[in-house]
Amino acid sequence: MPITVFRRRPDWAGRNYSLLTAAAVVTNLGSHGALIAAAFAVLGAGGDGGDVGLVAAARTLPLVLFLLIGGAVADRLPRHRVMVAANALNCVSQAAFAALVLAGEPQLWQMMLLSALGGTGHAFFNPAAEGMLLSSVRGEQAGRAFAVFRMAMHGATLGGAALGGAMVAAMGPGWVLAVDAAAFACAAALRAFLDVKHIPPRAPAAACSPTSRRAGGRSSAGPGCGPSSSSSRSPTRSSARPTRSTGHWSPGTIWAAPRPGVWRWPSSAEARWWARC
Repeated sequence: MPITVFRRRPDWAGRNYSLLTAAAVVTNLGSHGALIAAAFAVLGAGGDGGDVGLVAAARTLPLVLFLLIGGAVADRLPRHRVMVAANALNCVSQAAFAALVLAGEPQLWQMMLLSALGGTGHAFFNPAAEGMLLSSVRGEQAGRAFAVFRMAMHGATLGGAALGGAMVAAMGPGWVLAVDAAAFACAAALRAFLDVKHIPPRAPAAACSPTSRRAGGRSSAGPGCGPSSSSSRSPTRSSARPTRSTGHWSPGTIWAAPRPGVWRWPSSAEARWWARC
């Protein structure tokens, strides 16, 4: 009688992929709950709707200003170390925010400063996370792996906001911010265990120039910087435009298909190409 063996996870969900997905779920749960808690912390300190907007703007502005710098850092330093350092910065900023709220009445400038530190950490984290995810997926199931990752992230986003609101009502905003700091510490620990030995070294900058990327083929400056394709209709990475699947822009996940106006996930060859570049 044949014995059926059930695998715990599919072949494409390797160790790094599982660690990255688990860490992303943990941080999304904590971060979106902390957004609710930060708003109630500002209101609890005597602020109004305008003060809540200032704290939110203080978080968003560094994210916009430092995103390109974060991409350059992620291209030159080990991505897993950049991710761990960014998580550590977010952990410290949220722990300080929680301590201020629990200790008494925090000042508006203090909350704005700590929110800006959190936004800076996200600006350096996001580009490194995109590249690390691309390098962790192999095989023909890359599209399915990315879809599962996005589903997990969006589910954690919705669940984190709902859970954060319930926790604010039950414990207060200060403790929710402390839980978010612990979530960042847990995520940093998970990402510290990433195995980067199998990831090939990235190609030099000359081999991954914008000209070679637009061409969609192998560059004469060096091998390994372009997915091999027998067709001239190679996909190209687009500019900062919203995707149809997510509705917002995120670096490293926007790909244009040969037909205008149609978007898709990168194939396994394209994922390896961008991970090395």
